[in-house]
Amino acid sequence: MEKDAVETGRDKGLPYVVHTSGRRIYYPKSTDVISMLDNYSGLMYAEGITGSGILEKSPHVYQDANFFVENGDFLLDIGCAEGLFTIANIDKIREGLLFECDSVWGKPLSVTFQPYHDKIRIINKIVSDTTTKNKIRIVDAIRETAEVNVRYFVKMDIEGGERFVIKGNEDFFRNNQVKLSCCVYHRQDDAIVIKEMLERLGYKTRFSEGFMLSDMNGIHFPYFRHGVIYAWNY
Repeated sequence: MEKDAVETGRDKGLPYVVHTSGRRIYYPKSTDVISMLDNYSGLMYAEGITGSGILEKSPHVYQDANFFVENGDFLLDIGCAEGLFTIANIDKIREGLLFECDSVWGKPLSVTFQPYHDKIRIINKIVSDTTTKNKIRIVDAIRETAEVNVRYFVKMDIEGGERFVIKGNEDFFRNNQVKLSCCVYHRQDDAIVIKEMLERLGYKTRFSEGFMLSDMNGIHFPYFRHGVIYAWNY
């Protein structure tokens, strides 16, 4: 992607990039244009959202040709940051809950998704095993909108907290129709631990193709790790 081909601007005191179909993705007010473009283009490439198919085998893609958000899915974007994944699937989903505990994304997310306020709710809490002022369990988050026969697509990228969310929300993962796209490179043994956890809950699993060199918390064995696990129970 050529950065100078990406339209940018500033509105409501926030910088933005223009995604497909003229949809704006807003960033925190202190973000300079170069940093914003570096972030946006990096995500587009790493997550394979260019539409070219070239990066279909990238280890960090949340979807591939056989595992993707389907029309009518209820999306849970856990660790949504700027909201790119949700924007990329906004026309498919029936509803979406965006979880982001970093307050710096509060206003940008509210402005980005204002045009879709009828189907998107933003939750500025940590997804956890209990519901408090700053934390929330998945079943409590979906309680207001839960319906029978809902298919959930869960995308989760929370810097190493993925296994704790699964453990603390086993009732949700066991009792609903779920597809889960979950990062497994943050911790050294995430791929093994999370795969075993999900299979004990009755999920079928496979990994995205390829491996990543992760330098989170220093470079340790295994040096090359799986990027994302795809899991489903229906």
